[in-house]
Amino acid sequence: MQTRLGERFDDYMRDFLLKEGRPMRPDEVYQEWRKRLGQLDVEGIRSVLRDLADWSLEYDQILHPQRESDAEVRQRLQRLTAWSRTVPYQFNPLLLRLHADYRRGFMSAAQLTSVFCSIESMFVRRLFTAAPVRDDNQVLIELYDAASTRSDRAQAFVEALARPQVGWPDDADFIEGIVRYPLYFVSHPDQRKLVLEALEESHPHRNPVRYDQLDLQLITPLLPRPDWLAEVGVGEGQYWKIIGTLGNFTWVPRGRPPDLGVAERKKELLRMTRYGLELVKDFAQIERWTAEEIDNRSRRLGQLAVQVWPRA
Repeated sequence: MQTRLGERFDDYMRDFLLKEGRPMRPDEVYQEWRKRLGQLDVEGIRSVLRDLADWSLEYDQILHPQRESDAEVRQRLQRLTAWSRTVPYQFNPLLLRLHADYRRGFMSAAQLTSVFCSIESMFVRRLFTAAPVRDDNQVLIELYDAASTRSDRAQAFVEALARPQVGWPDDADFIEGIVRYPLYFVSHPDQRKLVLEALEESHPHRNPVRYDQLDLQLITPLLPRPDWLAEVGVGEGQYWKIIGTLGNFTWVPRGRPPDLGVAERKKELLRMTRYGLELVKDFAQIERWTAEEIDNRSRRLGQLAVQVWPRA
């Protein structure tokens, strides 16, 4: 197990416990294992070690989602493992439970994809509606355990997610959040990248998009230069409220400076339309990049987002 998981072995020993749905601080893990193993005889300890070894194979799959053979499951798992790394309460234990049930034949690929899609939708929608930070791993494992009595556990779990008390924002709140939420200033950079990649991938492309050759930037510069204040048509105070929203993001070639003037940025965006990026084509030929146009684009992206991340 140590060889297989390397530096993530300690994480695994904690996540193995957390997959049961009970919260546990990192400094409690050692004592919990002492308590569990201390009362066992040799054969009992061997049984625990066999169980740990078996689950470590599942954990290794979560750490390397690119190895998943089913394309839909792989794409969703890659997004969720990446998102897990951006939040205070990581939810690899939840993914471990779900993927293990799939690999052991308790869920089909279609069922797991549906579950992953719903979880991703909840996380993205809660981001844009500024929902309170919580331990989603514990919340969702409790819901999954409660769904175990149903014949279609995956469907029962998704239905449980949609209960109002669980906090899965509806379409209206989600769209309004996309228009108003200052994404640039209060989200993790990897979350922004995951959101824009998912929106871009919702469009057909003649060739795969090479995201490794692209950066994500604000269309306007971060600092309110006079030419951009005139372009956007607002004062400095309002400028800060507008520029961080989803509608003001664009793809640019990797390494481009982020503080281009108005004319230089417009020329660059027109050149970028040759890359086949639909999120650039959407606005690159707009004559003037005003606060109203940013708002309009945010609403267009919001309408797209409710399709990419539907709610049950």
